[in-house]
Amino acid sequence: MTKWTQVFFAVMLLPGLMLAVGCGADSVRKEADKTVQGMDPESKVRLARSYFNGGKTGEAMRVLEDGMKEYPESVLIRNYYGQLSFLTGNLEMAEAALLEVLRLNPFMTDAHNTLGAVYQEMGRYNEAEKEYRLTLEDHSYSTPEKVYLNLGLLFKTQERMEEAISMLRRAVETDPEYLQAHYELAGALEKIENFREAAREYGVAEPAYRKSGEFHYRYGVVHMKLGNNLEAAEHFRKVIDVAPGSENSAKADKLLELIE
Repeated sequence: MTKWTQVFFAVMLLPGLMLAVGCGADSVRKEADKTVQGMDPESKVRLARSYFNGGKTGEAMRVLEDGMKEYPESVLIRNYYGQLSFLTGNLEMAEAALLEVLRLNPFMTDAHNTLGAVYQEMGRYNEAEKEYRLTLEDHSYSTPEKVYLNLGLLFKTQERMEEAISMLRRAVETDPEYLQAHYELAGALEKIENFREAAREYGVAEPAYRKSGEFHYRYGVVHMKLGNNLEAAEHFRKVIDVAPGSENSAKADKLLELIE
């Protein structure tokens, strides 16, 4: 998967827990199942989200799968199932769930955005762009900056750099505090050798990336391109501090030898 969707979680943690607590676990689960069966769709999604955020992806998916059987026309349950399927790399499952969401409710804008990400991950770029643009047609959508970011990353993948930068600018204009968009804009500007503005954008993004070796390496390289060797050296040292032993750390160490 691409760097912006590399979100993997441990699946099915519960079996180990069941072994630890012994034979009483079956009765506990049966009682829990009864409670879950009585929940409305919104409560089931909240429960699944709490499991997922706690690293219990298998349990989250089980709650949603049971929920889809109990409420086959619930777009809330099916939409979240599509999102989790995408985040865990089950792209075909995600596509099927999201298409069914849109069949049930063609105005479920969030499903268009997630489906765009699914298609982008599959390499189906034209379909991805279509879904993102359908999302933006809904002017009530609460986070258009995320869609602009997705389009920017899509165009960057396709080497459509002018369009990529345009979309990334729209992302940061929509939400000036969207630091991921500032970081991606910096990378796009660096790619077209606009190093001065790239350095400014890396500077804006820094609070969210202080522990990233990749960030400090890129920021250091941009400073080096601008002739700011003191600033470059500072970031190369940070690469070595936050990501020792990494490829970026080894490259940063070699560049330090050149400028010190």
